[in-house]
Amino acid sequence: MKHLFYIHSHITFIVSLQVIKYKKLKHEDCVFMYGRKFVPESDSLGIKHITVPYVQQPVNSFAVEKRFWKGWAKLHGFNKLIEQLIGKSEYHVYTHQTGMDFIRMFMSHKQCSGFSLIEEGVVSYLTLDKVNKELRPVGKATWRYEALKWVNYWGRLSFTIRFFDPGYAHAFGLSPSSFPGFPRKKLLPLAIENAADELPYKHVLVLDASVENKLTTAESMQMALKKTLDWLEKNGVRELWVKYHPEQVEKPASSVLYKDIFASYESRITIREIPQQVCLELLAGSQELKELTFYVFVSSVGIYAAMCGRKVYSFANFIAEADENYHKIIGNLPGLFSESVTFV
Repeated sequence: MKHLFYIHSHITFIVSLQVIKYKKLKHEDCVFMYGRKFVPESDSLGIKHITVPYVQQPVNSFAVEKRFWKGWAKLHGFNKLIEQLIGKSEYHVYTHQTGMDFIRMFMSHKQCSGFSLIEEGVVSYLTLDKVNKELRPVGKATWRYEALKWVNYWGRLSFTIRFFDPGYAHAFGLSPSSFPGFPRKKLLPLAIENAADELPYKHVLVLDASVENKLTTAESMQMALKKTLDWLEKNGVRELWVKYHPEQVEKPASSVLYKDIFASYESRITIREIPQQVCLELLAGSQELKELTFYVFVSSVGIYAAMCGRKVYSFANFIAEADENYHKIIGNLPGLFSESVTFV
């Protein structure tokens, strides 16, 4: 039996390592499949790894093709990848969600014996029905579209799409509050400690993808970010470290929104960028960084930093002051987020 882990963030990397320890899996039986240009800060203990050549956005790698034979070619390429990864062995998939078509392709392969959910951020702290029926519902497609999809991929993507498919074997979480109400939940130890050596971080601002995911407008974020920097300056912050969201790094035009505002404050606050390979959760767990404080909007880093005993502030209300619709985003946050952070 092989074990395939889809990893697209530092927290899914950390959880995957804990799953391997919990289940006492042999490293030679595991494969880390990196997505969203994620690269771990250090080697994953000799575990085989690949970069997944598929995405869901901005262009779905397994979109339905009117020229259905193009779908056949993509299906053939996917099956070849499985053969190269694990040969003829059966495998189990570990993923943070099951709504992406390329993940569904792994789930529907004849060699797949099952799948499990792994914790990843705020959505892992919401109920299954809340996520599947309210936040990420999937509408019904026409019978013509469904028929064409079946012909494209020989039925491999013709089962119900759910963000959290209830057929999971286990849901692996880091907190008693994660995967609330999920049966077959397994609690993993919160092992996010790191020995830091003279790291410069003290005040860390974590940007999320609210604008990029169209949860708010660029104009609202601009106003909120200015209020945030004014608040930080007023509260004595003279050096600020910023961690951009991966979507902002992938889309330089998007990051300009933030960098232009930061540049306008350069005479008041020194603002530096934290490299993408730096794991914020490990920073939060570092015993060497005694005065580290985190600032977020709705990033799940706030939850993990608070778990490590850090002070965390959220500026989400600044966005809501400029965008009334953002109140709904704040209202849909899990209770643990509100308990973990101090809203300014």
